[in-house]
Amino acid sequence: MCGICGVVDLSPDARVDPEILGAMNLALAHRGPDDEGTFIDNDVGLGARRLSIIDVEGGHQPVHNQDRSVWIVHNGEIYNHRELRERHASYAFRTGSDCEVILPLYRERGPELLDDLSGIFAFVLYDRRSGDWLVARDPIGVMPLYHTMGVRSLLAMALIDGCFVCQPRFDAGDALALIARERLTNLFLVPTLFHDLLEHPDFAATDVSSVRKLGFAGMAMTDGLLGRLAAAFQPDLFVNHYGSSEIYTFTIEDDAPARPGSAGKAGINQRIRVVELDADDADATAAVGEEGEIIADLISDEAFEGYWRRPDADGAGERDRRHPAARRPGARVRRDNGQAAPLRLVRRRRLAL
Repeated sequence: MCGICGVVDLSPDARVDPEILGAMNLALAHRGPDDEGTFIDNDVGLGARRLSIIDVEGGHQPVHNQDRSVWIVHNGEIYNHRELRERHASYAFRTGSDCEVILPLYRERGPELLDDLSGIFAFVLYDRRSGDWLVARDPIGVMPLYHTMGVRSLLAMALIDGCFVCQPRFDAGDALALIARERLTNLFLVPTLFHDLLEHPDFAATDVSSVRKLGFAGMAMTDGLLGRLAAAFQPDLFVNHYGSSEIYTFTIEDDAPARPGSAGKAGINQRIRVVELDADDADATAAVGEEGEIIADLISDEAFEGYWRRPDADGAGERDRRHPAARRPGARVRRDNGQAAPLRLVRRRRLAL
Protein backbone atom coordinates (compact mmCIF):
# COMPACT_ATOMS: atom_id res chain seq x y z
CA MET A 1 0.00 0.00 0.00
CA CYS A 2 0.99 3.64 -0.47
CA GLY A 3 -0.40 6.99 0.63
CA ILE A 4 -1.28 10.02 -1.48
CA CYS A 5 -2.46 13.52 -0.65
CA GLY A 6 -3.06 16.84 -2.36
CA VAL A 7 -4.33 20.34 -1.88
CA VAL A 8 -5.64 23.10 -4.13
CA ASP A 9 -5.94 26.63 -2.77
CA LEU A 10 -8.46 28.78 -4.64
CA SER A 11 -7.50 32.00 -2.88
CA PRO A 12 -6.18 34.87 -5.04
CA ASP A 13 -2.40 34.72 -5.63
CA ALA A 14 -2.29 31.52 -3.58
CA ARG A 15 0.73 29.26 -3.16
CA VAL A 16 0.61 25.97 -1.34
CA ASP A 17 2.73 26.03 1.81
CA PRO A 18 5.42 23.30 1.57
CA GLU A 19 5.30 22.78 5.34
CA ILE A 20 1.57 22.07 5.28
CA LEU A 21 1.89 19.68 2.34
CA GLY A 22 4.86 18.03 4.03
CA ALA A 23 2.86 17.55 7.23
CA MET A 24 0.02 15.97 5.25
CA ASN A 25 2.50 13.61 3.62
CA LEU A 26 4.16 12.77 6.92
CA ALA A 27 0.80 11.75 8.35
CA LEU A 28 0.73 8.98 5.70
CA ALA A 29 4.18 7.59 6.56
CA HIS A 30 2.67 4.37 7.92
CA ARG A 31 1.25 3.67 4.44
CA GLY A 32 4.51 4.29 2.59
CA PRO A 33 7.75 3.81 4.55
CA ASP A 34 10.11 3.39 1.57
CA ASP A 35 9.98 6.71 -0.27
CA GLU A 36 8.33 10.12 -0.27
CA GLY A 37 7.91 13.01 -2.66
CA THR A 38 5.97 16.22 -3.24
CA PHE A 39 5.18 18.55 -6.12
CA ILE A 40 4.01 22.17 -5.85
CA ASP A 41 2.84 24.39 -8.69
CA ASN A 42 1.71 27.64 -7.04
CA ASP A 43 -1.85 26.88 -5.85
CA VAL A 44 -1.59 23.10 -6.35
CA GLY A 45 0.32 20.55 -4.30
CA LEU A 46 0.66 16.75 -4.55
CA GLY A 47 2.29 14.37 -2.09
CA ALA A 48 3.06 10.66 -2.06
CA ARG A 49 4.40 8.08 0.37
CA ARG A 50 5.49 4.85 -1.30
CA LEU A 51 5.66 1.21 -0.36
CA SER A 52 7.94 0.11 -3.21
CA ILE A 53 6.79 -3.03 -5.04
CA ILE A 54 7.02 -2.43 -8.81
CA ASP A 55 10.24 -0.73 -9.99
CA VAL A 56 11.54 -0.47 -6.45
CA GLU A 57 14.45 1.82 -7.31
CA GLY A 58 12.98 3.96 -10.10
CA GLY A 59 9.31 4.35 -9.27
CA HIS A 60 9.59 7.59 -7.30
CA GLN A 61 6.41 9.69 -7.05
CA PRO A 62 4.98 12.13 -8.03
CA VAL A 63 5.47 10.96 -11.64
CA HIS A 64 5.38 13.38 -14.58
CA ASN A 65 5.24 13.14 -18.37
CA GLN A 66 8.05 14.16 -20.75
CA ASP A 67 7.43 17.91 -20.68
CA ARG A 68 6.37 17.96 -17.01
CA SER A 69 2.93 19.28 -17.91
CA VAL A 70 1.03 16.39 -16.31
CA TRP A 71 1.74 14.99 -12.83
CA ILE A 72 0.28 12.07 -10.93
CA VAL A 73 0.34 10.44 -7.49
CA HIS A 74 -1.01 6.91 -7.25
CA ASN A 75 -1.85 4.20 -4.75
CA GLY A 76 -2.64 0.62 -5.67
CA GLU A 77 -1.88 -1.63 -8.62
CA ILE A 78 -2.77 -1.44 -12.31
CA TYR A 79 -3.18 -5.09 -13.26
CA ASN A 80 -2.99 -4.51 -17.03
CA HIS A 81 -0.05 -2.08 -16.95
CA ARG A 82 2.14 -4.30 -19.17
CA GLU A 83 -0.55 -4.45 -21.85
CA LEU A 84 -1.00 -0.67 -21.69
CA ARG A 85 2.76 -0.12 -21.83
CA GLU A 86 2.95 -2.17 -25.02
CA ARG A 87 0.03 -0.24 -26.50
CA HIS A 88 1.91 3.03 -25.92
CA ALA A 89 5.34 1.80 -27.03
CA SER A 90 6.07 5.15 -28.67
CA TYR A 91 5.83 6.92 -25.32
CA ALA A 92 9.20 7.55 -23.62
CA PHE A 93 8.60 5.89 -20.26
CA ARG A 94 10.92 7.09 -17.51
CA THR A 95 10.18 4.33 -14.98
CA GLY A 96 8.94 0.77 -14.80
CA SER A 97 6.17 1.80 -12.40
CA ASP A 98 2.68 0.61 -13.22
CA CYS A 99 1.15 4.04 -12.53
CA GLU A 100 3.19 5.75 -15.28
CA VAL A 101 1.03 4.08 -17.95
CA ILE A 102 -1.78 6.42 -16.88
CA LEU A 103 0.08 9.43 -18.33
CA PRO A 104 0.06 8.41 -22.04
CA LEU A 105 -3.41 6.99 -21.54
CA TYR A 106 -4.56 10.40 -20.29
CA ARG A 107 -3.00 12.07 -23.35
CA GLU A 108 -4.93 9.66 -25.56
CA ARG A 109 -8.31 9.49 -23.86
CA GLY A 110 -8.57 12.15 -21.18
CA PRO A 111 -10.89 11.25 -18.28
CA GLU A 112 -12.22 8.32 -20.32
CA LEU A 113 -8.95 6.53 -19.54
CA LEU A 114 -10.69 4.94 -16.56
CA ASP A 115 -12.51 2.61 -18.95
CA ASP A 116 -9.15 1.06 -19.88
CA LEU A 117 -7.77 0.51 -16.38
CA SER A 118 -8.00 -2.80 -14.58
CA GLY A 119 -6.90 -2.96 -10.99
CA ILE A 120 -7.33 -1.55 -7.53
CA PHE A 121 -6.22 2.05 -7.38
CA ALA A 122 -6.68 5.62 -6.25
CA PHE A 123 -4.89 8.47 -7.97
CA VAL A 124 -4.79 12.23 -8.45
CA LEU A 125 -3.68 13.58 -11.81
CA TYR A 126 -2.99 17.28 -12.41
CA ASP A 127 -2.75 18.87 -15.86
CA ARG A 128 -0.76 22.11 -15.62
CA ARG A 129 -1.78 23.22 -19.13
CA SER A 130 -5.52 23.19 -18.51
CA GLY A 131 -5.52 23.44 -14.72
CA ASP A 132 -7.71 20.32 -14.60
CA TRP A 133 -7.65 17.66 -11.90
CA LEU A 134 -8.63 14.03 -12.33
CA VAL A 135 -9.28 12.37 -8.97
CA ALA A 136 -10.30 8.73 -9.32
CA ARG A 137 -10.45 5.35 -7.66
CA ASP A 138 -11.28 1.83 -8.80
CA PRO A 139 -15.01 1.08 -9.17
CA ILE A 140 -15.15 -1.12 -6.08
CA GLY A 141 -13.34 1.41 -3.90
CA VAL A 142 -10.67 -0.93 -2.55
CA MET A 143 -8.14 1.89 -2.15
CA PRO A 144 -9.13 4.74 0.19
CA LEU A 145 -9.77 8.16 -1.34
CA TYR A 146 -11.24 11.09 0.60
CA HIS A 147 -11.74 14.76 -0.11
CA THR A 148 -13.03 17.74 1.83
CA MET A 149 -14.76 20.94 0.81
CA GLY A 150 -13.25 22.79 3.74
CA VAL A 151 -9.61 22.86 2.72
CA ARG A 152 -9.42 26.66 2.60
CA SER A 153 -10.95 27.04 6.03
CA LEU A 154 -8.81 24.33 7.61
CA LEU A 155 -5.59 25.73 6.18
CA ALA A 156 -6.45 29.23 7.36
CA MET A 157 -7.16 27.85 10.82
CA ALA A 158 -3.89 25.93 10.91
CA LEU A 159 -1.94 29.05 9.94
CA ILE A 160 -3.24 30.92 12.96
CA ASP A 161 -2.27 28.07 15.29
CA GLY A 162 -5.74 26.59 15.37
CA CYS A 163 -6.58 22.98 16.16
CA PHE A 164 -8.97 20.94 14.03
CA VAL A 165 -10.42 18.02 15.99
CA CYS A 166 -11.75 15.08 13.96
CA GLN A 167 -14.35 12.65 15.25
CA PRO A 168 -14.47 9.52 13.04
CA ARG A 169 -18.12 8.81 13.81
CA PHE A 170 -20.43 11.25 15.59
CA ASP A 171 -21.42 10.33 19.10
CA ALA A 172 -22.92 13.05 21.27
CA GLY A 173 -21.26 11.82 24.47
CA ASP A 174 -17.83 11.56 22.84
CA ALA A 175 -18.33 14.98 21.21
CA LEU A 176 -19.04 16.58 24.59
CA ALA A 177 -15.92 14.97 26.03
CA LEU A 178 -13.85 16.36 23.13
CA ILE A 179 -15.30 19.85 23.65
CA ALA A 180 -14.27 19.82 27.30
CA ARG A 181 -10.89 18.15 26.85
CA GLU A 182 -9.73 20.10 23.79
CA ARG A 183 -11.39 23.37 24.83
CA LEU A 184 -13.01 23.73 21.42
CA THR A 185 -14.08 27.23 20.43
CA ASN A 186 -16.13 26.58 17.27
CA LEU A 187 -18.84 24.05 16.45
CA PHE A 188 -20.25 23.56 12.95
CA LEU A 189 -22.97 20.90 12.79
CA VAL A 190 -26.31 20.08 11.23
CA PRO A 191 -29.28 20.95 13.51
CA THR A 192 -30.02 17.33 14.40
CA LEU A 193 -26.54 16.87 15.87
CA PHE A 194 -26.85 20.08 17.89
CA HIS A 195 -30.14 18.66 19.20
CA ASP A 196 -28.38 15.42 20.18
CA LEU A 197 -25.76 17.37 22.14
CA LEU A 198 -28.40 19.23 24.15
CA GLU A 199 -30.41 16.08 24.81
CA HIS A 200 -27.45 14.00 25.98
CA PRO A 201 -27.51 13.30 29.73
CA ASP A 202 -23.90 14.50 30.08
CA PHE A 203 -24.54 17.96 28.62
CA ALA A 204 -25.50 19.68 31.88
CA ALA A 205 -22.31 18.47 33.59
CA THR A 206 -19.99 19.28 30.65
CA ASP A 207 -17.97 22.48 30.57
CA VAL A 208 -18.81 24.04 27.16
CA SER A 209 -17.75 27.57 28.11
CA SER A 210 -14.88 27.50 25.60
CA VAL A 211 -17.34 27.37 22.67
CA ARG A 212 -17.78 30.92 21.36
CA LYS A 213 -19.02 30.37 17.80
CA LEU A 214 -21.77 28.15 16.42
CA GLY A 215 -22.66 27.43 12.81
CA PHE A 216 -25.16 25.13 11.16
CA ALA A 217 -26.05 23.99 7.65
CA GLY A 218 -27.80 21.19 5.82
CA MET A 219 -31.35 21.98 6.92
CA ALA A 220 -33.44 24.65 8.63
CA MET A 221 -33.25 25.03 12.40
CA THR A 222 -36.41 25.53 14.44
CA ASP A 223 -36.88 28.67 16.49
CA GLY A 224 -37.02 26.53 19.61
CA LEU A 225 -33.65 24.87 18.98
CA LEU A 226 -32.09 28.23 18.09
CA GLY A 227 -33.20 29.59 21.43
CA ARG A 228 -32.03 26.59 23.41
CA LEU A 229 -28.58 26.67 21.82
CA ALA A 230 -28.23 30.42 22.34
CA ALA A 231 -29.09 29.99 26.02
CA ALA A 232 -26.87 26.94 26.54
CA PHE A 233 -23.71 28.22 24.80
CA GLN A 234 -24.23 32.01 24.82
CA PRO A 235 -22.09 32.26 21.66
CA ASP A 236 -20.50 35.42 20.33
CA LEU A 237 -21.45 34.38 16.78
CA PHE A 238 -24.26 32.10 15.58
CA VAL A 239 -24.32 31.54 11.80
CA ASN A 240 -26.84 29.95 9.46
CA HIS A 241 -24.78 28.73 6.50
CA TYR A 242 -27.18 27.81 3.72
CA GLY A 243 -25.91 25.68 0.83
CA SER A 244 -26.47 22.46 -1.08
CA SER A 245 -24.66 19.59 -2.77
CA GLU A 246 -24.31 21.62 -5.95
CA ILE A 247 -23.38 24.98 -4.44
CA TYR A 248 -21.38 25.18 -1.24
CA THR A 249 -22.76 28.56 -0.16
CA PHE A 250 -26.04 30.22 -1.09
CA THR A 251 -26.46 32.63 1.76
CA ILE A 252 -25.14 33.39 5.23
CA GLU A 253 -27.07 34.77 8.19
CA ASP A 254 -24.60 35.71 10.94
CA ASP A 255 -27.16 36.40 13.67
CA ALA A 256 -29.41 33.37 13.45
CA PRO A 257 -31.14 33.64 16.87
CA ALA A 258 -32.13 37.27 16.25
CA ARG A 259 -33.58 36.43 12.83
CA PRO A 260 -35.07 32.93 13.15
CA GLY A 261 -35.99 31.51 9.78
CA SER A 262 -33.77 33.93 7.85
CA ALA A 263 -31.65 32.53 5.03
CA GLY A 264 -29.50 35.65 5.22
CA LYS A 265 -27.68 37.53 2.49
CA ALA A 266 -25.74 36.21 -0.48
CA GLY A 267 -22.50 34.47 0.45
CA ILE A 268 -19.05 35.54 -0.69
CA ASN A 269 -18.57 35.16 -4.45
CA GLN A 270 -22.23 34.28 -4.83
CA ARG A 271 -25.25 35.85 -6.52
CA ILE A 272 -28.80 34.93 -5.61
CA ARG A 273 -32.25 35.95 -6.73
CA VAL A 274 -35.76 35.38 -5.43
CA VAL A 275 -38.09 34.26 -8.23
CA GLU A 276 -41.70 33.17 -8.36
CA LEU A 277 -42.49 29.68 -7.16
CA ASP A 278 -41.75 27.03 -9.81
CA ALA A 279 -40.73 29.74 -12.29
CA ASP A 280 -39.03 28.52 -15.47
CA ASP A 281 -37.64 31.98 -16.23
CA ALA A 282 -34.75 33.29 -14.15
CA ASP A 283 -36.01 36.83 -14.76
CA ALA A 284 -39.39 36.12 -13.15
CA THR A 285 -38.45 37.81 -9.88
CA ALA A 286 -40.88 37.68 -6.98
CA ALA A 287 -42.52 40.87 -5.82
CA VAL A 288 -41.79 42.32 -2.37
CA GLY A 289 -43.72 40.29 0.19
CA GLU A 290 -44.42 37.48 -2.26
CA GLU A 291 -43.38 33.92 -1.50
CA GLY A 292 -40.76 32.61 -3.90
CA GLU A 293 -37.67 30.49 -4.35
CA ILE A 294 -33.99 31.29 -4.00
CA ILE A 295 -32.04 30.54 -7.16
CA ALA A 296 -28.27 30.76 -7.13
CA ASP A 297 -25.42 31.33 -9.53
CA LEU A 298 -23.81 28.21 -10.94
CA ILE A 299 -21.00 30.27 -12.47
CA SER A 300 -19.19 30.98 -9.23
CA ASP A 301 -16.29 29.77 -7.12
CA GLU A 302 -18.78 28.08 -4.82
CA ALA A 303 -20.41 25.84 -7.46
CA PHE A 304 -19.31 22.25 -7.98
CA GLU A 305 -19.18 21.74 -11.72
CA GLY A 306 -19.09 17.98 -11.33
CA TYR A 307 -22.76 18.11 -10.34
CA TRP A 308 -24.28 20.55 -12.77
CA ARG A 309 -22.56 19.01 -15.77
CA ARG A 310 -24.62 15.87 -15.21
CA PRO A 311 -27.67 16.08 -17.48
CA ASP A 312 -29.75 13.73 -15.32
CA ALA A 313 -29.34 15.92 -12.24
CA ASP A 314 -29.40 19.22 -14.10
CA GLY A 315 -32.78 18.54 -15.70
CA ALA A 316 -34.42 18.37 -12.28
CA GLY A 317 -32.88 21.56 -10.98
CA GLU A 318 -32.13 24.06 -13.72
CA ARG A 319 -34.66 26.81 -14.31
CA ASP A 320 -33.22 28.83 -17.19
CA ARG A 321 -30.23 27.67 -19.21
CA ARG A 322 -30.06 31.01 -21.02
CA HIS A 323 -29.47 33.01 -17.88
CA PRO A 324 -25.87 33.07 -16.61
CA ALA A 325 -26.67 33.81 -13.03
CA ALA A 326 -29.55 31.84 -11.60
CA ARG A 327 -30.25 28.22 -12.30
CA ARG A 328 -30.61 26.08 -9.23
CA PRO A 329 -33.69 26.26 -6.94
CA GLY A 330 -32.89 26.49 -3.28
CA ALA A 331 -35.54 27.33 -0.71
CA ARG A 332 -38.92 28.98 -0.60
CA VAL A 333 -38.65 32.46 0.84
CA ARG A 334 -40.61 35.65 1.14
CA ARG A 335 -38.87 38.67 -0.40
CA ASP A 336 -38.44 41.59 1.97
CA ASN A 337 -38.46 45.24 0.96
CA GLY A 338 -35.00 46.55 0.20
CA GLN A 339 -31.99 44.68 -1.13
CA ALA A 340 -30.11 44.88 2.16
CA ALA A 341 -32.85 43.03 4.06
CA PRO A 342 -32.32 39.34 4.81
CA LEU A 343 -34.29 36.70 2.91
CA ARG A 344 -36.93 35.14 5.12
CA LEU A 345 -36.99 31.37 4.91
CA VAL A 346 -40.60 30.15 4.92
CA ARG A 347 -40.02 26.48 4.14
CA ARG A 348 -37.28 24.51 2.47
CA ARG A 349 -37.83 22.39 -0.58
CA ARG A 350 -35.61 19.39 -1.02
CA LEU A 351 -33.26 19.59 -3.99
CA ALA A 352 -33.58 16.91 -6.63
CA LEU A 353 -30.15 15.34 -7.06
